[in-house]
Amino acid sequence: MDVATAYLVLGSPPQESDHLDLLDDLLWELKERLQIDIIYQELVPRGEHLVEHRYLGEDEAVQVSLANDSKTPVDYLMVTAPHDLAPALVTFLKDHLPVVEPEELRNRARERAADDPGVLVALAIAASDPDEETEFLIRQALQSPEENLRHAAIEAAALTSWPTLLSPLVHLYLNHPETDTRLLAGRSVQALIGACPAGGSPATHTPAK
Repeated sequence: MDVATAYLVLGSPPQESDHLDLLDDLLWELKERLQIDIIYQELVPRGEHLVEHRYLGEDEAVQVSLANDSKTPVDYLMVTAPHDLAPALVTFLKDHLPVVEPEELRNRARERAADDPGVLVALAIAASDPDEETEFLIRQALQSPEENLRHAAIEAAALTSWPTLLSPLVHLYLNHPETDTRLLAGRSVQALIGACPAGGSPATHTPAK
């Protein structure tokens, strides 16, 4: 069965709520409107700072995972479904959840990446096909003298799975004077080399420790 996967970065939930509550509240309406019946399956730890709440359909053809990265910080959805169901499911989730579109994330990265380095990680998660501006923003941050911004860019570069970002990561790994940066760049080089040739964001990401 051919499936499609989409990544949706979530913005701030309404006051006195959280993304897990919002998603749980949508399950009945999702079944009524789209005849997609998913139920909560399990909480999966994905690293020191990352957990994944996994929902599955009865035949496991549809999977919706809510990932929480407490370090970046960012919450995002990974949505996997058959090609004929995926567009309607993604549209439904965008209509009912505070999804932040890639263009908005690019705007935030342009305006305040220095103060909020995690926006680069969020942008990399939301990005699908390579685009020049996102790549430029990541490349620019890779050269930053600020460690937090540089390290966020290293993680973001690996998350894109774009081979065009391999060269600057290798350069950092071989030449940067700081050990932590070299180690992080080395791990990201390995992740990028091992990424699926088709590109796209990985199913879940493990923040740098």
